[in-house]
Amino acid sequence: MLAKTHKELILRNKDEIPPPYGDLLGMLGFEGLCALSENYGGSLLYVPMEKRLFRPCYAKQIRTEYNGYNMRELCRKYAFSERALRDVLNNETFIK
Repeated sequence: MLAKTHKELILRNKDEIPPPYGDLLGMLGFEGLCALSENYGGSLLYVPMEKRLFRPCYAKQIRTEYNGYNMRELCRKYAFSERALRDVLNNETFIK
């Protein structure tokens, strides 16, 4: 990849990288941004909010921890509304 051969030049002039890509460089680092570009460059990429992105992980853990009496505790712990927590417990489609 061309950018990797010019890493020093790019990092020296990183202020020239337009937003949001300069921000991504700061968050992901040079190698991470190159990997993102290499794998997804030219495509439209939607990145969901954190809670939506990791929803299946939350759902699995909530189902494990739920004992029938601790709904409020789990709502506080995972910042879910009672309705959202009930959806996790009752509806498999919540995680898809």
